[in-house]
Amino acid sequence: MEENKVKTFTPQEAAIISESIRQSAKMIDEKSKKFSWLITGIIVVLFVAVATMLIMVAQIVIEAWRFSSIAYKESNQLKIQEENIKNTVEQQKIMIGELQSIKKDLGEIRSKK
Repeated sequence: MEENKVKTFTPQEAAIISESIRQSAKMIDEKSKKFSWLITGIIVVLFVAVATMLIMVAQIVIEAWRFSSIAYKESNQLKIQEENIKNTVEQQKIMIGELQSIKKDLGEIRSKK
């Protein structure tokens, strides 16, 4: 059987390994800071994009509501105008009937004289 052997390093090898670990840790720390800024930037961009889309959707909804409201008001105004025209036509028919009656009465009065 092989025995587990622990390798021992010389002070020079230990110093080289220790320096290599410190450099690796420093590099990892620098990369993580850059990565952190990158993630922060992406989150900000996504937040702005979502806010912009929400504003656009709100504008579309508001415009649709305004159009619907205007169309409803115009529809009601057209109905009112149609009723006014019908009433005017009916009044004119009544007046024509009265004028024809007056004309007939005048014709009878003239024929009696």
